[in-house]
Amino acid sequence: MNVSFCGLYMKKNLLPVCALAAGLLFGFSACSEDSVSTLDPTVSTTTTDLPSAVLEEFSAKYPSASNVTWTTLDEYYVANFYLTSTRSAGVVTNTTAWFNKTNGNWGMTKTEIPYSALPDAVKTAYEATEYGISGSSWVTDQTVDYLQRPDGSEDIYVIEASKTESGVETEVDLYYTETGVLVKEVIDAENDNDHKEYLPQETATTINEWLAANLPNATIVEIDVEDDGTTEVELINNGWKLDVLFDSSLQWVYTKTEYNRNGLSQIPDVVLTTLRSSTYYTTDYAIDDADKYETRDNGTYYVFELEYGNDQDVKLYIDEQGNLISKPQNGNNTDNAGGTGNAGSVDTTIQAFINEKYPGATILEKEYDDGYLEVEILHEGIRKSVKFNGSNEWVKSDWDVTTLPEAVTAAITTGGYQIADHEFEYEETPTYAWYEVEARKQGVEYELYISPEGEILKAYVD
Repeated sequence: MNVSFCGLYMKKNLLPVCALAAGLLFGFSACSEDSVSTLDPTVSTTTTDLPSAVLEEFSAKYPSASNVTWTTLDEYYVANFYLTSTRSAGVVTNTTAWFNKTNGNWGMTKTEIPYSALPDAVKTAYEATEYGISGSSWVTDQTVDYLQRPDGSEDIYVIEASKTESGVETEVDLYYTETGVLVKEVIDAENDNDHKEYLPQETATTINEWLAANLPNATIVEIDVEDDGTTEVELINNGWKLDVLFDSSLQWVYTKTEYNRNGLSQIPDVVLTTLRSSTYYTTDYAIDDADKYETRDNGTYYVFELEYGNDQDVKLYIDEQGNLISKPQNGNNTDNAGGTGNAGSVDTTIQAFINEKYPGATILEKEYDDGYLEVEILHEGIRKSVKFNGSNEWVKSDWDVTTLPEAVTAAITTGGYQIADHEFEYEETPTYAWYEVEARKQGVEYELYISPEGEILKAYVD
């Protein structure tokens, strides 16, 4: 793959996408988002084993470093050390820095900083979430990972929170830019995450040129080069997060802008009018996601995810003229229902699980949703959603069904209910499975949750 560079020391505010070269293109081999590795402290490297270029770069960048130890990770030498200047301030900060084995170029530094040292914009954004808001059941870790990278790439702050319910602990990692833009949310990530996905990655000249021409003021967050040859570039542009997808021929497929409900002012009134006229719409506060898609194959449209009913959600697709449309098909998606994501490849652990549990299934698309990786598959002619946490563990699957087992219909009749809607949903997790059925009883509408064996587990007034 050919790589074009724009200059190593270009500042972030000077054509930062062209500075893709500065922050991302040191000639490193591309890393898929699926590659995961952890620093092994037992694999030590002495300074006598290090190239002079690495030692010189390290000494120039961190002259006050102390307690330095070296390890190796793929194509990097990795230094773990303390910063003397920080220790003198009364805080011992552990720092990790990556240097390319071949040329010594610095790739990234992870520094542990106190929560109190976060930029105000990050604190404000985090403390407005369900995790950081006052009175939340979530407990915020008072140590934050601060990721610094070469010019042209956004610095990232990783905040961790946790909560325990019914004896089960859940953790979440939230990734923010310096200006407070949330770029990633991961539930139950692997311990000792080395954040390798944020190391510099190379991209083709064609992609660099497209980004420089179309998004010259954007800065890079992350690049994923998939096994199937597709490339997804995550950017920050004018304060919004963008995902730009290129196919295996390096041609632009779509640009997705994540507005969420705080960015509704960026969306045309004709689109919002249609949204607010939907039977699923209740209030703007029930809008989980609001995304704009500019596509090669389907023009421009908007996707809204709305909360409704009892802990359920629905997606609405509206074109720029304000018409409700079916889910479009973009890029590599070939199923009849279409898709707005990139099928690409998934981690081998996830692929193995899908192969075993849903033999013969085809992956249609994948995306992160509320901290989980949601993989859409086509299995036995049915589109199914399969969710995994940040440790690649299966969390749940669900899909629409049109018929119910006899045991389920018998339970509905025995309970005095009548089916109100003949579209049902089936959900399964490692610990339970049930059917969701909309029903009526004595003029009242209910949402029933019924086990495959015919036991009514829950009955909510809808």
